[in-house]
Amino acid sequence: MIDMSRVHGTKFAIVAIRDAGTQFADWCMFTGTARWDGAALCVELPNGQAFPIHDSAFDRIKPAESEADKQELDGAEFFVILYAGNLPEDKMPREFENTGIKWSGGE
Repeated sequence: MIDMSRVHGTKFAIVAIRDAGTQFADWCMFTGTARWDGAALCVELPNGQAFPIHDSAFDRIKPAESEADKQELDGAEFFVILYAGNLPEDKMPREFENTGIKWSGGE
């Protein structure tokens, strides 16, 4: 796992992938500045919103290994891939943390 103090203050990309139930996944990317306070990591997005990165995803944070990678990641030095989907039918929305992020198309 990456030392989170290395991530603090860097440009960070969140790549969100949504399984649409087909062979093709839908994805989007958000970039912002990583903020590590010694216990929690969030990404400050350009609109001022802070997107929390849950500690269960820390081991999936990777560095952009080349300039080509950074270019693909809109200049980000680090990134994480997160998976999105519909809430399970047996779960209540209040059981999940609301990130405030809307998928394109408003879904």
